[in-house]
Amino acid sequence: MKHFLFILIISTAFTACKQTPQTEETADTTAQIPAMPMGKDTLLGPQGADAAKFQEVNDVTIYEYPNFKIRVEYAEMEDGSAGESITLVRNDGSDSTLISRKGFNFFYGVADNYLFVDEGTYDLGRTMHIYDINTNQEIGKFDFDDAEVILQNNQISFFVLLDDNAAAALKPKPKCDKEQEIKEAGLGLGYTQKYIFDLTTRKATPTKEYSCRAIS
Repeated sequence: MKHFLFILIISTAFTACKQTPQTEETADTTAQIPAMPMGKDTLLGPQGADAAKFQEVNDVTIYEYPNFKIRVEYAEMEDGSAGESITLVRNDGSDSTLISRKGFNFFYGVADNYLFVDEGTYDLGRTMHIYDINTNQEIGKFDFDDAEVILQNNQISFFVLLDDNAAAALKPKPKCDKEQEIKEAGLGLGYTQKYIFDLTTRKATPTKEYSCRAIS
């Protein structure tokens, strides 16, 4: 959670038969969610994600949704990287599954039947992994380069940084209200293209909408 707050500050940053996930190992079904009073509602993830009640105890955060809880714990990996251990625990006791435990992977909220895991260490060059909560399976992912990720009507909009050639060929350039501020800060000016990821088709499609952003 601290990771996402940091990213948001510096860049202003889904019933069927139960299946055993193929991409991650199944967590110990004896894993327990500690009994403790939940805090206030919080919004974590892309704009449009579901609110959850949460509670933090040391390095463990519990996010409570109507039918399940997400247990998030800071973890150091064997390769020396760090990330989060993300476990989905169903309220009826039928399942406790380790969704993700990889370096630079962080819980990024829930929307409807989908769970998001954000991979990366900076606001550029990130990857969003999307899991189906009904099956615990990863059903899609996309790369993105901006904190503005919006979920609406079963679609996710995000921005991808154009390479130098594509940026030079972009005409007309999109209006950039922060251009002077960016240049005065000694940063470069980059251009991003908006994409739409459709949760039904599980495909990403480019649009003709562009924006600007600071790049180092």
